[in-house]
Amino acid sequence: MGSKKGSNTHTGTKPASSSMSKSKITLLVLLVAILFAVFKKDKGYGPFPECNKDSLTLFHQQLQGYYHASSDVAGYKELHGECAFSKTYKDARQKFLVAAGKVKSAKTSKYKVADDLYIDVVDIPGDPDNILISTSGVHGPEGFAGSGIQTSVLSMLSNTKEMSALYAKAASTLLKAENTDEDGEPTTPPTDLPPTLIFIHAVNPYGFANNRRFNEDNIDLNRNFLTDEKFAEVRARDPNFAGYVDIDFLINPTWMPFGTITGLNDIWGHLKSVYAVTRYGITTIKRALVAGNYFRQDGLGFGGFTRSKSAQLLIQISAERRLENAKRVVLIDHHTGLGPSGTDTLALLGKNDVNFTKLINDTFPKELDGDLIVGGDKASDAEGSAMSGYELTIGTMDHFCETWMHPKGDHTKDILCLTQEFGTVPVVEVGKAQMEENFAYHYGNDEQKKVYGERLKGVFYVETEKWMRNVAHRGVTLWMQAYGYVEQS
Repeated sequence: MGSKKGSNTHTGTKPASSSMSKSKITLLVLLVAILFAVFKKDKGYGPFPECNKDSLTLFHQQLQGYYHASSDVAGYKELHGECAFSKTYKDARQKFLVAAGKVKSAKTSKYKVADDLYIDVVDIPGDPDNILISTSGVHGPEGFAGSGIQTSVLSMLSNTKEMSALYAKAASTLLKAENTDEDGEPTTPPTDLPPTLIFIHAVNPYGFANNRRFNEDNIDLNRNFLTDEKFAEVRARDPNFAGYVDIDFLINPTWMPFGTITGLNDIWGHLKSVYAVTRYGITTIKRALVAGNYFRQDGLGFGGFTRSKSAQLLIQISAERRLENAKRVVLIDHHTGLGPSGTDTLALLGKNDVNFTKLINDTFPKELDGDLIVGGDKASDAEGSAMSGYELTIGTMDHFCETWMHPKGDHTKDILCLTQEFGTVPVVEVGKAQMEENFAYHYGNDEQKKVYGERLKGVFYVETEKWMRNVAHRGVTLWMQAYGYVEQS
């Protein structure tokens, strides 16, 4: 799941009488889920969608339409996006690197997090003042969607003659610019360069490979981008700052009453959820869950006591590319888990001026199919919306952008940091799966680790053709919209 920029206002957790009407609806859903749980077995989504040679050829042809913005763009139902998706982290990494290798001007580097686990970076050189960045896998298995999108975009770049020629020319121009005169000035100053493109794959490779939303130290990386001073501040505050301690009984179980009998454990878990929702309300629980905790190391949403290795590497990657010197930067961070299944919601951090809302709506318009929202809906704080409850959340990729790409609040810089959040399954199931997997990781046996790990993957990665096609379509569409914005600088 992604995040929105938050404040530090203390709220605490109180019984939510004002939200009881909405809670009744949630209770009804939970009661239905309880009945369903009696008969439920973890069967997944059926056979993994196939991509044969003909489908792959068609996929590459379809991608060209997104660059040309022609009327024959495949669309969210027809684009063979399943060809860009994978079953495992290893396969996803391989597809990503193969796609990158086909972009002639691309440069690939890797940053080791642990044995056989890497953050891979693809740089496609262009104008250093205008940069478009894509990141995936901050939350482990959410990386399957982000990796699929990145692989799709790279495939579009290599299969579209105009884009290939544009970046081949840029590489040649930049190479000539490396020759300098006696004053150190380029003998051939680069002009008319397209934006620099950066793809950062699997920010949390451990979670990606092991069906964990958290990293090798149980840290939620999207709560971990804090300065040293901010870490000291959050560690000193009341642990129940956002009501976390109040719902600890729900979100951090240390035992399962029925062992590996998942159906009965599901009933138990839903009954606890019914009680918690009745007492506190769904948004209050969600707020406590997503605000992050900085005191319980084995708990959900642990933001760490200091910056993790992945966070340090991302900051290093940014510094090596001198992102703080760029004039216009757009960063798209891909996530899953919140909102209608297969539909993306956009949460944005950017310039705070009167024209910002118009800029965002014009640059990233909502996509409709009749009355159906295909994607591009904007984040709302309204209760029950995909991005509600995040007002207390800190240490996110937004804060990475603010702190390490926007030094000292330099308002001459034009930075847009977007979270693209794709819906998967009902939010109650998403939260429940996180609690179960975290229990299994810390206290469960091997069978529980396997069962609940696969279930966690399933709530963040819908392995169906329909879902993959929409994610690929919306991912490429948003990337092209962002490219157009950066290119206009």
